[in-house]
Amino acid sequence: MTTRFTGLYPATLTPFNKDGSINLEGIDKYAKHFIDGGMDGVFVNGTSGESMSLSINERKKVIEEWVAANKKHNGKLQIIAHIGAQSVEDSKELAKHAESVGAAGISAMAPAFFKPKSLEQLIEYLNEIAKAASNTPFFYYHFPGITGVDFPVHKVLSEGAKKFSTMRGAKFTGYDMRDLNKSISLEGGRFDLLNGFEFLWLPAVSIGGVGAVGLSANLCPELFRDIEKYGQDKDAKGLAKAQEAQRKIIQLFDIIEKQENYMSPFKHIMKWLIGIDFGPVRTPLKNMTDSEAEEMIKQLEALGFKTNQ
Repeated sequence: MTTRFTGLYPATLTPFNKDGSINLEGIDKYAKHFIDGGMDGVFVNGTSGESMSLSINERKKVIEEWVAANKKHNGKLQIIAHIGAQSVEDSKELAKHAESVGAAGISAMAPAFFKPKSLEQLIEYLNEIAKAASNTPFFYYHFPGITGVDFPVHKVLSEGAKKFSTMRGAKFTGYDMRDLNKSISLEGGRFDLLNGFEFLWLPAVSIGGVGAVGLSANLCPELFRDIEKYGQDKDAKGLAKAQEAQRKIIQLFDIIEKQENYMSPFKHIMKWLIGIDFGPVRTPLKNMTDSEAEEMIKQLEALGFKTNQ
């Protein structure tokens, strides 16, 4: 029986200590927060997790800690490990490791330095990685805004599935709704599409989307659940709830995008929300000042967001 990936998958942050080392102990409480909140899974070591600023060994330790915490708290989180890297050998090593420790799925974006110049080259690259974890569902991480690689996802899925049987779907972090629509409906809905831009979640649900990966799901999963529940509602009142939830998510990002990156603001938000000190972001990313963080929290409270502490 094929394992499907649907629902809400928060994109996880990586907690650091003040000295720049990873705060592995913080992951346990972080995981419990998502388990208690009824999340369907988590997307670990992605963009939000600063994966490209971590060493291979650090990425392994982070995945190990997430899997261990999920088991410890009797969680049912589907843990998707992003194993993309600039070296295909590093990606293969991370893929093997993720499978060995029990990750539910793996995901890789295209390399951003030596880029594949054709769809065929991209498929061969993904196939090489997927073969390293031949029993684990694979998701193509489509993020052209970062990688500069922008082949139609529905073609990546259909051609990739001809090469390796573990092709399960894609984390679709792009703006092309036509491509997303084709990907969702491809082969009768065979593939699982996880929308990666939270401000497009309602449009994605309206065309049949059933999954999302989002950094803001750390703060406001209830808004995503409203969109998930009412996004295709034929009743005007239900649809209005979904529309209001989408508007609030956009308002949230209007506040967050005043900063140079998303990760530093959300690290401050999560400390305010659940009391975990996520520490700084790694250079060259810019850290918010305490005064900037205080002003941001005031704006979030004005929008109706509340701390869990």
